[in-house]
Formats: sequence, structure tokens, C-alpha cells
Amino acid sequence: MDADKKKFLKSWMRTTIEVLQLSKDDIVSIVDEVFADVANPKSTGAEIDSDVQVGWYAFEGAKFSPNPRTYPNLQSVVAWVNPDKDAPKGKRGLIVTPEQVQKIWAKQDGMIGIVNLNDGFVNTQQLMAYAKDNNVKFPAAEWCANYSQNGVKPGEGFLPAIYRVKLMVSNHKIVNRSLVVIGGDKLVGWIWSSSEYGKGKAWNEHVYGGAYSSLNCRVFNVRCCLAF
Repeated sequence: MDADKKKFLKSWMRTTIEVLQLSKDDIVSIVDEVFADVANPKSTGAEIDSDVQVGWYAFEGAKFSPNPRTYPNLQSVVAWVNPDKDAPKGKRGLIVTPEQVQKIWAKQDGMIGIVNLNDGFVNTQQLMAYAKDNNVKFPAAEWCANYSQNGVKPGEGFLPAIYRVKLMVSNHKIVNRSLVVIGGDKLVGWIWSSSEYGKGKAWNEHVYGGAYSSLNCRVFNVRCCLAF
């Protein structure tokens, strides 16, 4: 064996022995760091919206990564990414938070006029204003508006509009895999939107597709979303 090969082999063996002496926690930590560097090389704490993919994880401060351990304050999973790379902030994508609850939409029989099909944030804000002025409860939207976990501030979360619910559930297989990793609730069943259908009714969507207008006093699943 020539000298160069012998030198390389000795170096490799020394490194291997050192690795084998590491604790399990040390090895896991190193693997996490390498995974983050390889899978997300641009992730330096700055916003990286142009690289975000469905199923990635979202963190406080508009940070994203395919690895749920990359940053502190994991908020949840990216459920939809706008194909328009030039979309303004707040329209670039949708994050669905981990928890799923069951709520009625309202106990209001009249037509309120919350008919936006795309902007759940606007719908939710309008519902909260109407509730305050008219002493009416909108439990589904209220739960989303009051959501505050892992750096999410009250007022940032919203009940998504029906077209956004459609986009979110169309990616449910990818999203659910990522939710399971962090112990979140899968997207399942009928999910309320913030879009009103008509007198005493609102739109909801099944995770396997298909919108339906239901009496707003019925109980369905509710998912709080965030926009980025």
C-alpha cells in the first residue's frame, strides 16, 4: 500500500472512531444541521418565499424549512403556494396551523354579506366587526381570529375563504404527512370556510373535494390559517 492511501485510510479510521464515540443526541443534532444545510441552503434566517414548497414548515418571523427543527417557534405547515412568484406579501401562500376544532359557523339566520371567495383574512375581520356591532357570535371565525400559539398574534389567524380551502385540501396528502411529523391533526372531513353562501348558510369543503352550502348552525371542522 502506497503512503497516500495509507495516510487516507488512517485519517478515515480515526474520524470513524471519533463519530462512533458521539452520544445519540450529538449524532441527531449533527444530522439535523446537515439536513438543513443541504435541503435549505439559503435558509439564513431571512424570508425565502420564492423557495417555499407545500409541506414545508413555517416558523415565527416568516422563516420556512423542510426540516421542522430548523428554527424555534414552529407555527405549522405550508398548505398552498401561489404559482405567481411576483405575488405581493400576504398573497404568496397559505399556512394551516396544527390544531383542528369543531365549531358552528354562526347562530345568525340573516344574510351578512361576507361573500369574498378568496380572502379569508378580510372575511374574518368583517365577521369580527359585525359580531361586535350586533352582539352576534361567529364561533368558527372567532376561534381563528383569537389563535395565539408559537409566536402567532391574535388577529393574524383567519378562517380561510372557500377557494383557499379548496386549494388547501387539494394538497391534503402532502400536508397531512407533514402535520403527522409534528403531532398535528390531519385535514379530514368537512371544513368550514369564511365565505357566506346565502341566508343562514356558509360554504364548506370536504377534504376529498366538493364544496357544499350548509346551515351555519351545523358543526364542522375548523382550521386556522395564516398568509405569507
